[in-house]
Amino acid sequence: MTDLTKGFTSDYRRSRIADGSGPGTVNRDLTALQAFMSWCVEDRNLAVARPQMRREREPAGRERWLSAEEFAALDGACPEEWWPVIATLVYTGLRVGEAQGLVGEDVHLAERRISIHEGNRHVKTPSSVRDVPIPEPLAEVLGAHLVRHPAGPADPVFPTFGVHCAQAGVPIVRLQKLLGHATPAMALRYVKHAPEAYFAEDAAKVAASLTGALDRERDARAASARARLKRA
Repeated sequence: MTDLTKGFTSDYRRSRIADGSGPGTVNRDLTALQAFMSWCVEDRNLAVARPQMRREREPAGRERWLSAEEFAALDGACPEEWWPVIATLVYTGLRVGEAQGLVGEDVHLAERRISIHEGNRHVKTPSSVRDVPIPEPLAEVLGAHLVRHPAGPADPVFPTFGVHCAQAGVPIVRLQKLLGHATPAMALRYVKHAPEAYFAEDAAKVAASLTGALDRERDARAASARARLKRA
């Protein structure tokens, strides 16, 4: 890690250009390297220098998108556990952070919409608050995902290993070791999803059951999952 200096990144940039790599490719490499350094500092609590990295100038107006054939190939090659979040990004245009912040009550399959609101920790501006339609292919994917990984109103739609550990009651000290965090405090972020935090959710489930909303959403998720299996 001590070799990752400003001089190293400058030499790397020049070598990539000499190899024929375009400006966009070089910039993506540098962005990935910066993200790795940030992860070392913020998630692993390592003392890592993060030098400024000069970006290459990319051609103005550069545009790139997936063709229908490329999208189909991605669907076929993507691991099953990753496809629901990737399909959500592609079909809805959500930002990655917005998708990561989705909880069960945000996904309304019966109404074919996803709600992005102030409660999503990744919503930065009032203009980001919106309802996003769920097209039928995505409804099938999400329905199958939510049947495999049921999400209550406060549960992450796309949960992490740490969340599952906390919900299973793994003590913080052991969770810290499992995740490789430097301190227990770094692991505490997952405790907000622990069982004792679900009293309000339990009350909401009772109310939804009494009004029939719970049954309608459950039926919609099951129907979407069956449609996905039938297509497969």
